[in-house]
Amino acid sequence: MVCNIPAEDCFLGVCDQCNDRSPSLILKGHFNTIDEDDKWSWSSWKTSNRKVDFNQIRGTITSLLNEIDEKWTLFLLHNYSNREQRTYINDLRLRSSNSSYVVVQLDFAENYTFIRQREVQAVHWNNQQATLFTIHIKIGDSHKNIVVISNYMHHDTAFVYCSQRLIVEFIKRHYPHVIKINYLRYFVTLKYSIKKFSLL
Repeated sequence: MVCNIPAEDCFLGVCDQCNDRSPSLILKGHFNTIDEDDKWSWSSWKTSNRKVDFNQIRGTITSLLNEIDEKWTLFLLHNYSNREQRTYINDLRLRSSNSSYVVVQLDFAENYTFIRQREVQAVHWNNQQATLFTIHIKIGDSHKNIVVISNYMHHDTAFVYCSQRLIVEFIKRHYPHVIKINYLRYFVTLKYSIKKFSLL
């Protein structure tokens, strides 16, 4: 769909060579023997009222191709951003060392409910919960994994602050010459936010 050697313009949809290509043009070549009025079904994630649902859709091949074309520019941009971010993050990780900086990847994991087996009341009363906050630390060739387990259920600023204090204490104790931390936080959309903090 993009040029053989794609540039940034290809992914932004402004390339003179490939900006007029659409998935429907290529896919229609494969569907040339199919009646455009035939009913097709496909699945799609849709957002409504700030809630994401997996929907089963039924329509014509034309409506399916139109939906693919509508989402194509966002997909291209997402793909490009994802690639560039992975390259940048990989470069950050490769250049980290004991005397310069560490790369800390944070992941807000899920809250888990504990259910005691053979306890009839557990069905009727609230169960205790814990949240898991997973952390990966890269320092030069060294990799460390940490899990913060807490009964605090909100993934808010207070929780992140307390977790970062634990991370900083760990790094100061085990890697006293490190002067900076690069925090990476993973989003569902495969995008990263990068924050840099000095330890001094």
